[in-house]
Amino acid sequence: MNKTVLTSFLVLCLLSTLFLMGFQISVKGNSEFSVHNIDTGLDYVTIQGAINANETLDGHTILVDAGAYYENVVVNKTLSLIGENRNTTIIDGNLTGYVVWVKANKVTIKGFTIRRSGTYNGVSLGVFLDHSNSSKINANMIATNGDGILLVYACNNSINGNIIRDNGRGIRLHHYCNNNSLYENTIINNYDGIYIFGNSEGNRVIRNMIEGKGKQHPYRGIEISDYCRYNVINGNTITSNEEGIEVMFSSEHNVFNENTITENIKCIRLHVSNCNNIYHNNFINYTVHVSAYRSYNNNWDYGYPSGGNYWTDYTGLDEYSGVFQNDTGNDWIGDTPYVIDGNNQDNYPFTDLYVPERQEILVAYRNLLGRYNQILSDFNILNSTYHTLLSNFSELQGNYTSLQISYNSLQGLCDSLNSTYTNLMGELNNIRNLMYIFIATTIILIATTIYLAIRKPKIKP
Repeated sequence: MNKTVLTSFLVLCLLSTLFLMGFQISVKGNSEFSVHNIDTGLDYVTIQGAINANETLDGHTILVDAGAYYENVVVNKTLSLIGENRNTTIIDGNLTGYVVWVKANKVTIKGFTIRRSGTYNGVSLGVFLDHSNSSKINANMIATNGDGILLVYACNNSINGNIIRDNGRGIRLHHYCNNNSLYENTIINNYDGIYIFGNSEGNRVIRNMIEGKGKQHPYRGIEISDYCRYNVINGNTITSNEEGIEVMFSSEHNVFNENTITENIKCIRLHVSNCNNIYHNNFINYTVHVSAYRSYNNNWDYGYPSGGNYWTDYTGLDEYSGVFQNDTGNDWIGDTPYVIDGNNQDNYPFTDLYVPERQEILVAYRNLLGRYNQILSDFNILNSTYHTLLSNFSELQGNYTSLQISYNSLQGLCDSLNSTYTNLMGELNNIRNLMYIFIATTIILIATTIYLAIRKPKIKP
């Protein structure tokens, strides 16, 4: 009996423990104090309450449990605001004003769904960085706002890994927003995916996926307008927009490279914007490749052997290589330029998709092919020179043989002349001797005659 009672008691204790655990979990899930300052250990009902608390100081981290928070948050301290899970930790503006307004520097906002802003001063905002520098907006879901993220006079901020969808504009940099990094965000079904405006310079838009609502809707992937310069747009995928990239009103010296721009009506629109660098992009399945109005000195390639862009309607051949595309061997660059208009052309269009991972190999191949053609050219020149010298040698050898024959002939003639000379000299000597004898005889004869003439005959007594 005692054993039965003890067993029943233990079972009841176990059930009670499980019940209490379930109750505690339920209490935690429904607790009003679901916002926590991990630096002070204090808990709060609302996010704004945690931010405004006197105990909350610059550098503190506020953790927010999963749940929906219907409030408009102003972050005016240097804080890290971290949600438990971006799919289940929701800040909902309830269609009233902004959702999150950041007024401090070095703020981090991570792990939230930020949605349903209303209209504030004519603009509805999901996240608003107002003169906020060096802040981080990472790994959030930002949806159904006028602007998903708006930066005004905000510099050196990082916007990374967010899902930004169904907003008027996904990310907008408005007036003197410099050196911000926008990378690896998924930006879907927004009127403008990314809009950079008004003297904003040095921003980096890297490896974002930007998808519009289809070609029939007037949506833009990336727009850069009004004196925006030295921005880098690299490695983005821009799909299903009216215009993939739009560059407007004296926006110059920007770099657009390694982007894939596909299924858009226009790949790029240039309007009164010069000296931009557009290379190593894939332009795929478009209605219009480029619309350019009063836009000059834009570079559509990075020279040889680096190359230009891939265009799906390029029909040129690839039979040659080299800077002038007149050397032996194909090099995956078209032999003729891709002409855009009278002021714009890609001098080295790719004949296959640009893939960054194989670019280094292709450049090395083109360099080796160039060296091979140079060596071949040098060999042909040397070979031609060799054959010319060989021909000249044969000619000289023939001339030498001819001269040798002439020399031998002259030598024979000389020998003959020497013999004749010797004979003549002998005859001259004989003649000279005879003349000596003749002269001597003549002299003797004359002397005898004179002698006899002057000799007086003896008179006999």
